[in-house]
Amino acid sequence: MKTNRRTGGLVTLAIVLSGCGALEPDVDSSESNLELRPLAETVAALAAEAPARSPGTEAAIAVRDLTTDEYAGANDIERHVSASSQKLIWVAAAMSTGADVTDIAGPIFRYSDNNISGIAIDRAGGADAVNQFMWDLGMDRSLLANWNNHHASEQGRLGGNNYFTAKDTVHFLTRLDRGEILDGPRKDELEHYMTWSPRTGAAAPLATLLPAEVRASMMHKSGWLPRQPYVDLSVMNDIGIVQVPGGHRYAVSILLHHGLDYWGKQRQFLEYASCEIYRSISRDAALNCNGGGGGACTVQDGKLNCPNASNTPMHQKPSSAADSPIVNTLRTTKSWFTCWVPGELHAGGNTTWYFTQGDDNANWGFVPGSALETPDAFDADPTARGLARCAD
Repeated sequence: MKTNRRTGGLVTLAIVLSGCGALEPDVDSSESNLELRPLAETVAALAAEAPARSPGTEAAIAVRDLTTDEYAGANDIERHVSASSQKLIWVAAAMSTGADVTDIAGPIFRYSDNNISGIAIDRAGGADAVNQFMWDLGMDRSLLANWNNHHASEQGRLGGNNYFTAKDTVHFLTRLDRGEILDGPRKDELEHYMTWSPRTGAAAPLATLLPAEVRASMMHKSGWLPRQPYVDLSVMNDIGIVQVPGGHRYAVSILLHHGLDYWGKQRQFLEYASCEIYRSISRDAALNCNGGGGGACTVQDGKLNCPNASNTPMHQKPSSAADSPIVNTLRTTKSWFTCWVPGELHAGGNTTWYFTQGDDNANWGFVPGSALETPDAFDADPTARGLARCAD
């Protein structure tokens, strides 16, 4: 009954973009506008295109080629609200004290669980200890001010919001990958956890337009604060380490905020910028940086058949909170789902959860939309695509 369950079957660039009265270049969205260029030239071209691609967006992008140590940047020390991307640094801070994080890494990297992330801060020694960890690494313009019941002595420059810079985050990723933060086995452990972050969908804009092999191995942590309800922030970040198959390895940080079209043009610009940086470093002229993501999901006989992440925990309710225990696990990577229901905001950037039966026992449960390869448009209204809402 449960077979074939997933059916569907440091170069640094930081760009501040403003559209105030400036002439905007024409943008042909049907194909990549950039020829294969050196990284610094690619960065300059992206900066020129950005205002037309995502009006209102202010962007900071940082990249270091870890193979050649090439580095370039613009406005890379601008502070940006970090959202959930900073959770990666909190886990590293906890691990640097010798703390065990095996019990919290899954919820943090797979689902960006806010409550569990606070445990990482505790194991690092508290908010002030996390800040000292970052400053000791040279991340002088980064700060953890507040998170749930954690409050730092220093409240920083952004009204009590947590922040970092593109330059600081790529500096962190570079030192992590070189084994300068954690020793070999623990460094490998953390980088393995980073591969647990979503590969597709709203929680993986850094990966969306990259080749499938690259998406599978990419190590990253995204963060988001959507324009609604965070109209003054509109934050979308993704930081990570990318390995070109048989080629170079690089650290990248793309931080965006204030975009007027959050899930549309701002997200698309992040995907596009990531892809163009990959083209430049990999020298892959054939890669199309204006393609679209989306999973092979279909609705047949009232059931959604869709690829999903393997070993996905299933909850009693559409939430990962303490009152919604894990009741089963989806082990396979092609599954069917009988209905959907709105629930807790999850790593996919929406509140859609799907209902199915698991593989470890007879229990049914809910999984977040971020675990499926459903396109954003499907998650926005599954009923319109033929999947019924679960009965109350």
